[in-house]
Amino acid sequence: MKKAMAVIVLMALAGGVSAEEWTGQAAAYLDLPAGARPLGLGGAIGSLGGDPLYLHGNPASLAELEQTAVEFSYSDRTLGRRHAQLALGLPPMNRLHLGLLANLYSVSDIPGMNASGDPTDSYNNTELALSVGCGTALGQWFRAGVAGRFYTQSLSSNSAKGMGFDVGVQFVKPMSGGSMVRIGVSATHLGASLKWNTSSQVEEEIPNTYRAAISYELPMRVRTLLAYDYIVRSHGGPEQLFGSSGDTGRGLSHACGLELWPHPILALRTGVMFDDSLGFDSLELDEMAFGASILWRKFRMDYAYRVDPIAGRSSSTVALRI
Repeated sequence: MKKAMAVIVLMALAGGVSAEEWTGQAAAYLDLPAGARPLGLGGAIGSLGGDPLYLHGNPASLAELEQTAVEFSYSDRTLGRRHAQLALGLPPMNRLHLGLLANLYSVSDIPGMNASGDPTDSYNNTELALSVGCGTALGQWFRAGVAGRFYTQSLSSNSAKGMGFDVGVQFVKPMSGGSMVRIGVSATHLGASLKWNTSSQVEEEIPNTYRAAISYELPMRVRTLLAYDYIVRSHGGPEQLFGSSGDTGRGLSHACGLELWPHPILALRTGVMFDDSLGFDSLELDEMAFGASILWRKFRMDYAYRVDPIAGRSSSTVALRI
């Protein structure tokens, strides 16, 4: 059974967060939230700031980094799949806030077979997206950011490379009583594709991802964060953003997150991620995530739990921020 599932994973490789969600797209692991806290929030990070991992969703988030931050996140997703991130945020230099994010996804020991269906040696798949970005404040309430991405994939003896870029803006407005409203808009993986070194020189397009996000922070006795992202993934460029939900090459999804701080050193969170074909009344456990954080001096430990949609088993993500 494990080998059979691994073959399904191979079929869905860069295009397939799960067998059911597979669209055949390249580098679909990038649809997964990067890091334990973003996963615990259901991936609703497009309007948030101050964390180098948020570069994954909106480069404007870097504009709120005021000191050096290093963050490492790791998830073992069973069936030989591993997902890890290393993020670095730097203090501002000439009003520019710099960040770097390495996003690594791998599948090991994939059973091979020839054209006749006979088993051959197993092989591995490794994918990496390296982002370098900068963000800056535009006045009191606005933030803007840009990032470049380098993509690479190694599958057995073949490899592919490509490049793309991200842009994003955020509006951050303090409200009465110390609450805060944040709005974010971003476009990521623009112009991105993977070109293989095979004889046919196949080139796979990485879908553009567009986010419209909003969050609300309430400084109550239990500090609360509510976040929501509306996400469009399109193979056809911006002109497909306004078509019907059934358009070929266009996918719509939602990310919702709730974070509570019952104590200054402890956070609890939950998130929901689902595509546009579902409603809240049909949500399943594998579309939900749960998480927590503990602060200790300059360290923050994050944890997120989700039922893996491929294996149907528990999957944990842990992260350390310094």
